[in-house]
Amino acid sequence: MPGPAVIEERIPAIEALGYLYVPEHETDSPERRYFRKPREGARTHHLHAVETGSAFRRDHLAFRDALRVHPAWAAGYAALKRALAERHRDDRAAYTEGKTAFVSSVLARWG
Repeated sequence: MPGPAVIEERIPAIEALGYLYVPEHETDSPERRYFRKPREGARTHHLHAVETGSAFRRDHLAFRDALRVHPAWAAGYAALKRALAERHRDDRAAYTEGKTAFVSSVLARWG
């Protein structure tokens, strides 16, 4: 399984594709590397680089799979994200924290 050193080695190649590496997100999630695109202005893409066998990756893929199988869960998540984006438009941390209970409940039911 590729470790953090392999991910670190690939940062310049990802940046060459027009992504901005945002290392300050590692304070909250040290197991991932976060990139966004475009480098300036409104984001259109974001990319998370994580270790293949990590719990972070496993949980994210399980959450994705659960939403694909249960359209009602996906609709509930979409509605929650819209409400949180409206309520916390200038507070990314609060927006992210607002999703935590929902994600945890889906993972508990799914797994």
